[in-house]
Amino acid sequence: MKKKYVRYEYYRVVYTDIDKIDHKRGLFKLDKLISKVKELPLGERAKKVRLESSRLDDHNEANNYHLLLFSRLKKSHFTKKGKLDSPLEDFDLEDDDYIGEEVCALYDPDMHVLMLQRNRDSLSPTGIQEYLNIMFQEVTGKTNYEIFLEPICTDDAKSRVKKSGIIKKIHVRIADKDIKKIVEKDKGLKGLVSGWSVYEAPYVDIILVNGRFKNQKIKREPVQELMDEILENPELIQKARLTIGDTSKPEVIDLLTDKATDFSQVQVSEKIEEARAQLNHKVVWDLMIDIFHTGTENKKRKFDIQRYLTKGG
Repeated sequence: MKKKYVRYEYYRVVYTDIDKIDHKRGLFKLDKLISKVKELPLGERAKKVRLESSRLDDHNEANNYHLLLFSRLKKSHFTKKGKLDSPLEDFDLEDDDYIGEEVCALYDPDMHVLMLQRNRDSLSPTGIQEYLNIMFQEVTGKTNYEIFLEPICTDDAKSRVKKSGIIKKIHVRIADKDIKKIVEKDKGLKGLVSGWSVYEAPYVDIILVNGRFKNQKIKREPVQELMDEILENPELIQKARLTIGDTSKPEVIDLLTDKATDFSQVQVSEKIEEARAQLNHKVVWDLMIDIFHTGTENKKRKFDIQRYLTKGG
């Protein structure tokens, strides 16, 4: 058995009428679009998103949520298969066969929130956004609406870092054009970047990482000061990410745009059939409901998301 982490992010589904001057965004009722798309045959749901086909593969409902399965359908002409002690051979596919990479989603129609599984081999949030726009135009005939998935950001990044027992990694990126301004402020960042301007690189990346042994840890006090400085001067920083927590439950915090993120830890067998049963899309849907609706320690993630939306507008 091996551990696998399933990552989720949260987005609010909105739209704009591009014919209007102000392009003001409103809340989009994704459930109404899904109800039309799911009635189409699978072949009619498949649409080109950039260079590959994508589609809504499955849909279910539970606890007033819409459970969605999107797939990226890839052509694979050169994929091989084989055992460790035998030569590789062609993985035979018919001309109309595809390799499918799945990604799950949970949609809350009351808050217009999409909880989205991340899978680097499948559709990205941008890819799903493009797919929804294509399907909306097809099933409604309207071309003046544009759908967006807006990331939902937290309001407690600083406090989560302070509460964390372990800071595993810090990654800060600064544009060369901003180094002079940082040096003029004469604070902690000055010491990290002042010598780099002579190279005239467009960006400077600073990465601090914990060592492998217990005594090789990043000091917390300078990190807190650095974090305060970044939050006070976000316009001078291109990227500021911290990885906190232990190996069993790592968390990446973006100090500039801290997306609401969750993880599920799943034990997956080395045997293919068992692994497929342990982590198919219905299992992932259940994991999403456990986090969003059921909650851990009597705390539903839904309430956090609601708070973030209220504070962020």
